[in-house]
Amino acid sequence: MAVGAVAAARFGLEARVACNCGTWEPGAVVGHDYTDERLDGQVYPYQVRLDDGRLFCVPADDVRAPAPCL
Repeated sequence: MAVGAVAAARFGLEARVACNCGTWEPGAVVGHDYTDERLDGQVYPYQVRLDDGRLFCVPADDVRAPAPCL
């Protein structure tokens, strides 16, 4: 994701979202454009702290995931 992509992010920090981790899990956005060398240096549009405490890196920002929590 290019520099400045945060402005185009659909969800701001602390936004409540649901992530597909095999099942849809609720959480909150805690970071944008997250890079982790342990994950091949890929840039992830969102980092989400799930309600159970796990961190989840969202691989793409599209209409399928993450989804807004209603």
